[in-house]
Amino acid sequence: MRIITKAAKGICGFFERYVLSKPVKLWKWVKCKPLRFIIKFVAFICAAVYPVMCLIGMEYMNYGNKIKFKTLFTTRPKVIILDLIIFYLFFAVLILLVKRIWIACSVMGILTSVLAIASFLKYRNIGEYLYPWDLQQTGNVGTLTEYINTPLYKSYFLIIAVLVLTAAFIGFSRLTLRVRWNLRIPAAIITVLTVYNVCFTPEMSSKILTDHSMSLVDGALQTSNYDQNGFVGATTVNILSDILAEPEGYSEERIDEILSGYKYLPAGENFEKPNIILVLQESFYDITKLPGVEFSDDPLKNFREICGRERAYSGVFISNAFGGGTNRPEFEVLTGMTTDALPGGCTPYQYLKRNMESYPLMFKEMGYKTIAVHPFIPAFYLRNTKFPYVGFDEMYFEEDLLREKPEYYEARGGNVSDDSFVKYMEYFIDRCGDEPVFMFGISMASHQPFENKFKEEELELNVTSDVLDPQTLHTLKMYTQRDVDADRAIAKLVDYVDRCERDTVLILFGDHAPTIGAEFAAYTETGMRPADAALSLDQSLLVSGTPFLIYSNFDLGPSTMISKTEGADIGDQYLTSYNLFNAAMEMMDGHETPFMGFLRDFHAVCPYYNARMHVPETPETDAFFKAHKMITYDRMRGGRFSLKEFDE
Repeated sequence: MRIITKAAKGICGFFERYVLSKPVKLWKWVKCKPLRFIIKFVAFICAAVYPVMCLIGMEYMNYGNKIKFKTLFTTRPKVIILDLIIFYLFFAVLILLVKRIWIACSVMGILTSVLAIASFLKYRNIGEYLYPWDLQQTGNVGTLTEYINTPLYKSYFLIIAVLVLTAAFIGFSRLTLRVRWNLRIPAAIITVLTVYNVCFTPEMSSKILTDHSMSLVDGALQTSNYDQNGFVGATTVNILSDILAEPEGYSEERIDEILSGYKYLPAGENFEKPNIILVLQESFYDITKLPGVEFSDDPLKNFREICGRERAYSGVFISNAFGGGTNRPEFEVLTGMTTDALPGGCTPYQYLKRNMESYPLMFKEMGYKTIAVHPFIPAFYLRNTKFPYVGFDEMYFEEDLLREKPEYYEARGGNVSDDSFVKYMEYFIDRCGDEPVFMFGISMASHQPFENKFKEEELELNVTSDVLDPQTLHTLKMYTQRDVDADRAIAKLVDYVDRCERDTVLILFGDHAPTIGAEFAAYTETGMRPADAALSLDQSLLVSGTPFLIYSNFDLGPSTMISKTEGADIGDQYLTSYNLFNAAMEMMDGHETPFMGFLRDFHAVCPYYNARMHVPETPETDAFFKAHKMITYDRMRGGRFSLKEFDE
């Protein structure tokens, strides 16, 4: 919000000094009283309809799609009525606070334009709209803007110009609220408190939304929420519901019933406290799956060779994110919970208030040193404040890495290179000596944007296609070089595992497929996914599936969830994010909690289940899906009945 406040102050100051100063002086020369009356009257009308103008402009810029915009305003009148009530209440509070109506108009115009454009850009780049919880990242806006390259439509500038000129005309008219501050400020406070006390109760929230053709459960699927309700309506749903509504039938008895068939199983005799290296490889994806694209060499040739080794297990990691939202599959891997139970696009760490059963915490309790390394800013996704709740003793972010070993630091394409990333992980593991280590590394080199990250002479592979737009092909070439760099770094990390004297297990996965062009351009242009239709299950598996690897320098045991694939290939066996570490624990002969046993049985019913996968519903999958969401609710917001032994 600091950025929005500064922008508002700057623009208001600009108007005062350069736009309004001369017109206001000219006002003194308007001697004709009828003319003054006409100007004041027109300004009053402009001020009266300004919230309507802001709402129309906001929804148009948010969608960037005339059909969706028209559908909202022609088929959802009750939603629009609620939107207008919200806008006029907000406008009234602004006028009470600032007195000068043109300033209230300016603040409202700036705020609605900024949020709408941010939502448009986010959707074009990663396929998700702007959510209320994204505002937690406003302190990182300067960094986030590096990933936005989508041009704006000319109509957007026209809308902004209309809002600006209208505010300027109102300022010229010197329209103001002639009420003393000691009446205005209390009135504003009373209005805000009244709205909060009336609306922010479960009963009233549900009634307000129901009366305006919306529902608390709309937030369960955010794409349809925003498509049907627009930006303002969808945001209202998210704010009023706080989404983590109690699941139907939730109780201590129901949680006990779900987990009643499972017991805590201690680690077996073959578990000898190996070092664990868990790596989230940013945007790591087998790009050769794109049809109609040819590569002069395999960008993942090292990875495929490693997959064929005797002690390697590989397959397809099913992510619940695409192009962004790294924290969601990350959270599921670390905890086994499902973010399907949380608001779409939220930061799951925001719900953590105390220690949570997780794999890092399990190993910490076994005497491991637990370390997280991420060459990026600490506060992003709240990692610096929430990682201790999932068990990390030490955390090292970009600034820490520079202090610790500046000679290892190498930037490539705007981010810390994968080669540097691997060196840092090795350094922190070796520094622990004989102490067992749980290392979680989150790479950054392959983060979007991919456009213009390399010079043409730096590209090692030639990529050609007759079906891709030239700009999309250019972006694909840049991403392919990212894959090549990641592939080379993974080979170095595997060599390090082989050199370790202590037993070591590497668990590596790609967090999501990359965004290559606006609105899934590389995928739609090649026909991998339809442009205007729902994905089939097979298409979902192609788009959502990224490579995973479990590799060790000692013999692992069998797993009920994955098996050894033959040959130098990634394989086609599936692991959903919340079962990746569970499968590795089984192979290490580690302990098993009742929740892990539940997840193993869920895998047996469906190995690739999440809300994005378009899996045909059966009574079994539906039962496991609902039970998984209920356990997640229980741990994140409920009575923690599934954590009785953990809390003791």
